[in-house]
Amino acid sequence: MLVWMFVISAFSCFVKPDRSNSDTRSDQDTNLSSIHDSGATTKDDTSYSSVDDTTMVGVDSDSTTLDSVGDTSSHMDTNSTSTVTDNVGTKVYKAIAAGWWRTLAITIDGSIDCWGDCNEKNLPDGSYDKICAEGGYACVYTASGEYRCWQDTVPVAGGAVSDQPSGLLVRDLSCGGEFVCAIQKNDGALGCWGLSDGGEDDYGQVTDAPTGFENIRSVHAGYYHACLIEDDGNVVCWGSNRTDESEPIQGDYLDIKGGWESTCALGGDGQVVCWGTNSLGYNKHSKAHLISELSGMGRDYLCGIDSSGGVYCWGNSGEELYENSSSYQEVAVSLYHVCALDEDGYAHCWGNDYYGQSSPP
Repeated sequence: MLVWMFVISAFSCFVKPDRSNSDTRSDQDTNLSSIHDSGATTKDDTSYSSVDDTTMVGVDSDSTTLDSVGDTSSHMDTNSTSTVTDNVGTKVYKAIAAGWWRTLAITIDGSIDCWGDCNEKNLPDGSYDKICAEGGYACVYTASGEYRCWQDTVPVAGGAVSDQPSGLLVRDLSCGGEFVCAIQKNDGALGCWGLSDGGEDDYGQVTDAPTGFENIRSVHAGYYHACLIEDDGNVVCWGSNRTDESEPIQGDYLDIKGGWESTCALGGDGQVVCWGTNSLGYNKHSKAHLISELSGMGRDYLCGIDSSGGVYCWGNSGEELYENSSSYQEVAVSLYHVCALDEDGYAHCWGNDYYGQSSPP
């Protein structure tokens, strides 16, 4: 496993991780419930963990500006020569995703654009509505549930673009570090696929995915773990649990996001609760700015859309990293960069730009 230190050197911030050990599963079944092995958690035997010192996380409107993100060491990159504060593109998009060293977006006509460290020959043809990306993985899917997944170098995680499993429709899909999780459209079954080779990076994020859940609100894949939210707001997590990132603080949550070794969930009151590596600061913010949408987690920071539609990011030691009061419809967060679509569909990016991932067309 790549062991990431909490104090990151400038060099390690822009060296790409080794992705040579990616699993290449091609024997996928169109029924997601059949992907798991017999060791997976079931609804009946799930143990819901709780933590006594629940810490509510909020943010405040009196924060630093966008420029501070690029200047803050340990966030997005410490190499100032490759860090940008606000790059605005000229094309209009309807969806966006950020994955480590690249950014992908779906145009108004449904085609896929990629900037940064991209392998465009693997981009699937067709028209799509939603997209997710993380690590070397990316997936797109339509409103009707048809999907395609691929990797930068070797098509995996959903089969090759030309060899997708037939008959599989999804209603929710999330890309993890080296795996993907989806909720099937017709019966709500959960399935995960990707890295499951039993190696040092395999924490059971695929094989231990729970079964028997019929009322899943959403699923989100972190880097080495994943979590789902049931309709009643309860959370179930699996995979890596090195820092208790898979032991949720239970509550009535609307959304959830996983990072390296942390997980954060959004409550109906606009507050955010986090568990796992709390030294990153997610649980050290005591202010009261409400979040309406939890966007994602970077290496050591967290972003969301506030109740006014603006973007807000906070992180290491609880400091406020970024606030923009303009209205945004979607925000994509990756290790060291963030891209957002404003209300007109134009892409705004900031953070690391070593590979051009923060320079939208």
